[in-house]
Amino acid sequence: MEERTADLLVESIIRDTFPEIPARVLADFWGKNITDEEDMRIIYEAYKDLYLYFGVNGTILHEHFLDNELDDLIHRRNINLISAEYYKKFVEKNIVIGPTCSIPSSSYAELPPFEIPETDLKELRKKISKKLSGFRSADMRDFGRKGNLTIDDVVELIKKQRGKCYVCCEDVIISNWVRYCCYQLSMHCINHGKPHDRDNVLISCFYCISRMNSGADDQKKVCVEGCHVEPKNLILEPLVSRTKINRLLLK
Repeated sequence: MEERTADLLVESIIRDTFPEIPARVLADFWGKNITDEEDMRIIYEAYKDLYLYFGVNGTILHEHFLDNELDDLIHRRNINLISAEYYKKFVEKNIVIGPTCSIPSSSYAELPPFEIPETDLKELRKKISKKLSGFRSADMRDFGRKGNLTIDDVVELIKKQRGKCYVCCEDVIISNWVRYCCYQLSMHCINHGKPHDRDNVLISCFYCISRMNSGADDQKKVCVEGCHVEPKNLILEPLVSRTKINRLLLK
């Protein structure tokens, strides 16, 4: 399988080899209208900041390339750092990368169905029921009504998201997790001003939902129970493409 251009871009950033970036990487991540050499360098430094300071990895760059949201990614991450040298130039020169991918979102996700083993499904439904009970109590307290998310909805989301957290893109554990495991299944409200409704929830890991709710800047994802001890450099929820969120939400 040919290496993704996003990964080649990250490799260039790590080695700081801008002049040697392959033509196909430039074609994908600099858009069709960027030809000025200074503008190209400004965009490169903007990507470099995303990788070095905001934890934007190849997967996130690839997703935003597919969803034509590279400009949005740069602006969302730098909006509070208007004084940053290259982002300031990006804004002052009104640089627009523009559309980068003509492939419809649905076509690049055409993969075999994600199946949950029957041996796990019964126990999974019990665990989902327990989590939903807590969410419904919180919804009544905060909104005066229970969200309409059901066990079947959560199972459908797990399959639609292929068992992965929508934020960090890592596999969530759907069976036999320990109490504080960072990788255990959880559910996150996209719009915090609404209850846990089926069109307002995506699957996340316990780590990402805890980090988003607490505002903690812990990027290690190490379990206190000792079940996962390898540190990870992971992204925050604001980096997730809005197109990706809309694609995954249940209707």
